[in-house]
Formats: sequence, structure tokens, C-alpha cells
Amino acid sequence: LQAGAYNTPGEAERMRARLAIAGFEPSIQHIAVQGRGDFYRVRVGPYDSMETMESANRALVGLNIKALRLKVSGRP
Repeated sequence: LQAGAYNTPGEAERMRARLAIAGFEPSIQHIAVQGRGDFYRVRVGPYDSMETMESANRALVGLNIKALRLKVSGRP
């Protein structure tokens, strides 16, 4: 689940801290998008099952965070 994408590392770190306080184990992924600049994605997961992912998503909704559901491929 992607909880947000931010233009600055500070914004991403604030969301990471908020999620950590709520009991999640978030990570930040830095990406560069051609023509758009750098972004910092804040994610939680992956989850072993859809049920576990949906439970985490409900907890995020309770924190007023609308997460993007991601499908992680097995490719490197």
C-alpha cells in the first residue's frame, strides 16, 4: 500500500513517522521521474494475503489516509 508520494524527503519522513506511531512498518522509496523530478513514496507492506492488506488499508482509512493499492511483480 502506498500511503503517499511527496516532492521532498521531509514530507515523506513526516508521513513515515505518523505511520510508525500508528504501528505500521513504513518504508520510503526515492524515485526520479523524467520531466517531473524526484518523488519520495511512502509505503507499507507487502502483505501475505488480501485479507491482511485490506485490514491494513482499513486502519489507514481510520487515520484519514487514502492509500494506493499496489501489485508487486516478481521481476527484479
